[in-house]
Amino acid sequence: MIPDIFSFGARVLQKKLVTGMKLEFRNYLESSDVDSISYILETSDVFQDNEVDAAVKMAGQNIEWGEPDSGSYWVIVEDGKQVVGFVGYGPDPVSPESFYIRFLGVRQEKVKTGIGKLILKIAEKDIAKRGGKHIWAEIPSRSRCRVARIFFDKRGYTAVATLKDYYDEKDDKMIYVKHPEK
Repeated sequence: MIPDIFSFGARVLQKKLVTGMKLEFRNYLESSDVDSISYILETSDVFQDNEVDAAVKMAGQNIEWGEPDSGSYWVIVEDGKQVVGFVGYGPDPVSPESFYIRFLGVRQEKVKTGIGKLILKIAEKDIAKRGGKHIWAEIPSRSRCRVARIFFDKRGYTAVATLKDYYDEKDDKMIYVKHPEK
């Protein structure tokens, strides 16, 4: 069963057992989360420095300005007091029915435990509740991002466009979409 941390309003904690871990989920950021987000992305071997910087900036804006003004929503997953995964997402400012999965990360030692799948599902449900009809994810074509493309493929996302040489020469932007369940 997927925890619905949004059914009782913001800032509700709910515990769920996933592959032997007792996890806590929350839908808000604390200032200490910024370092955890940075660490998880830096050690993933998927994200480049500028992408880590963008995630840190997005998280900082969320903490400083709040959800509506920052344009981002977050799900944080902790095992004990350690952040083990997160997803940051938000609406497209010019297309209110479109949302983007901006960043998703799981601590290396927790990869393949189901945490990523679970937090993506939580985000998708929240997006649907917010009126989102299209969920977009942009993934580089570079080889070290192959696992991310497979992850999104397995979750029902479809590659719909490729922007050649977007990130760098021979590193295309691959655009995926999914239409959430209500």
